[in-house]
Order: sequence, then structure tokens, then C-alpha cells
Amino acid sequence: AHVILSARGGLKGEQIAGYVQKYPGRITGAVTSKGRHFKKNTDKYYKNLKKQMSRPEFGAMAEAILYHGQKGSKANEVIVPLDSPQVDHLLQKSMEKNWPFILHIEFRKYKSRADRIMRQLDKMLRAHPAHPFVLIHMGQLDADRVRELIRLYPNLYFMTSHCEQKTGSNKAGWTMMLTGSKLKPPWKQLLVDHPDRFILAFDANWPDEWRQEYKHLVQTWRKALTALPTSAAHQVAHENAERLWRIPLSK
Repeated sequence: AHVILSARGGLKGEQIAGYVQKYPGRITGAVTSKGRHFKKNTDKYYKNLKKQMSRPEFGAMAEAILYHGQKGSKANEVIVPLDSPQVDHLLQKSMEKNWPFILHIEFRKYKSRADRIMRQLDKMLRAHPAHPFVLIHMGQLDADRVRELIRLYPNLYFMTSHCEQKTGSNKAGWTMMLTGSKLKPPWKQLLVDHPDRFILAFDANWPDEWRQEYKHLVQTWRKALTALPTSAAHQVAHENAERLWRIPLSK
């Protein structure tokens, strides 16, 4: 019914805006901060961010990639501390628009730094208790840790992207919420207990993932969510996103 769409690689903000114009009411453009200019905190990063945010087609902030491990030869390592000036600027702009602030932190990949990163995250969440923050890919955390964070921070949410087993091994260390198309018991219970804190999302980066895999993942999650009470399934599937990003409710 509706997608919040962000760009990667060489795709420009103008192209995302063009998709929004072509399909009014179906796409929300997400402002992206990805790239070497964000990592190095250059003037071009601030100019590009300002340009995107001035366009009415954008109604969300894409993930801020802060701790991202090397993924083969196509996705480079990124390390940008939460207390860096470019992250603070990005957060301030998100707060001005009342857009949820999405954080890409791979806690399992960077377990040697996990405590320090978590302290920085704690400071950020407590400093802005009224603003919604989202950990994409579940932050690579297990169910017990997510439950604890939900207890500690009422403004923290979690996205399900990359949390299902795809083809190949899971060398990157993603959180696996599903066995096939079934929710694993700890995750099922967590979604039943806190359905308002989870957001269904997908991480389709490459062309093949849009051509075939995307439809397969949608079907997988639709089947998985049938194990939840109907009200909880709807919250996870679409209602939480509609509420947080102020998208007109699905019929």
C-alpha cells in the first residue's frame, strides 16, 4: 500500500522525488546521509542534506549508518560515533521534522565496542525522551537484550529488516527472528508482549532482491505474522509505521 523509500549507491535524491511524484500517496521519500561525505563530515554532506530536506517529496530520514561491517567487496566498513557532529546535525534535522531517527548499529559485529556504543546510545535516548529512535536490523541483538531495552527506553523501536534467513550463510551476524516462515518462540512472545515497538521493514539493496526476493520476503512475513493476535500483527505490519511517520491509515 505504501513504502518509505531510501536511495543507495548512485541513486540521486531527485530520482526518489520523481518516484514520489509519479506515484502520489504510495511513496514517502527518505532523506539519505550515506556516503563518504557523511563519514568524513564534509561541507558537501551538509549541502546535500539541506537540498533533500527542502523538497516536499521527502517525509522521512533514512538510516544513519554508524557501525557497519565490511560486506564482501560491495559494502565497505563504516564507523561514525554517535557523538560526532554530523550525527548530531542529522538528529537535530530529524527532530525539526518530527521524523523517527533510524540508527544502523551492528552490535554483534562490533561486540568489542558494544558497551561504549550502548553508553552513547543511552545518553542520546535519555537526552531526547519524546523523540522516537529506531534500531534497524534489530541492532543485531537477541530477544532478551531487546526486551531489556524496551523496558529501559519508551522511545526506542526496532525494525525487522535482515531478520529472516535468506540464501547462503549468516556471516554478517544478523538477528534471525524466523525459522523458515515461523517466528522463533522468544521473538513471538516479545511481539505479543510489545507489538507497538516493532516495525516491519525490508533491506532490498540489489536488483535481484527487488525482482524476486522482495515478493518472497513479503509472503514469508505475512505467514509469520499470522501466528500473532490480529491486532498485534497489524501493529507490526503497518500501523506502527503509519503512526510514527504520519502516513494515512491503510484501509
